[in-house]
Amino acid sequence: MRNSFLFAFIWLFCFLCNSYAVGNVLKEKYSYAVLTAGGNGILNARDLNDGLKPAPFSTKEPTGHIYWQCFLREDVHIAIEDIGYSTYDLADNDADLTITAYSKSGILHKYVMRRNWATSGTEKRFNQILKVMSGEKYVCLSGEFGFIEEEVIHGRKQLTYFWTSERIKTKKGCSSYFKSVDCQ
Repeated sequence: MRNSFLFAFIWLFCFLCNSYAVGNVLKEKYSYAVLTAGGNGILNARDLNDGLKPAPFSTKEPTGHIYWQCFLREDVHIAIEDIGYSTYDLADNDADLTITAYSKSGILHKYVMRRNWATSGTEKRFNQILKVMSGEKYVCLSGEFGFIEEEVIHGRKQLTYFWTSERIKTKKGCSSYFKSVDCQ
């Protein structure tokens, strides 16, 4: 009994050391790819390597790099809105899908899709994203930075960062804008 307890303790210690080391290696190799603290065990090397050399994030000069941010699930909201018309000659209107995340610094991050889809297709994507986020504590979002919008709300300055959405990932799974992107 004592040997099995000792073996389990040593195994757990080695597992935690290896997990910590992998985390440090990823942080060092892809130091600019994740803008928020940690990835809460959600992100891996495949997520962080988008094929471009990681570059420091800049609001002044977009780099074209994909950046990840992780938020508490309760701070992430998803909305779908029928825009009232179709860009194609279809019976179904287009819809806009937006994921909004509230950061601790007070900045809003709005992740918008590259284009609108017919409402029926947007609803499918909306439900898929809700399923990935359901019951999770953390949600990680990736996207390409676009621009900043500043407005005054109730006498306070509110900054909103706009991102072109790429992927959303939780411990439960992943949803990607491009179907060909491997969600691992």
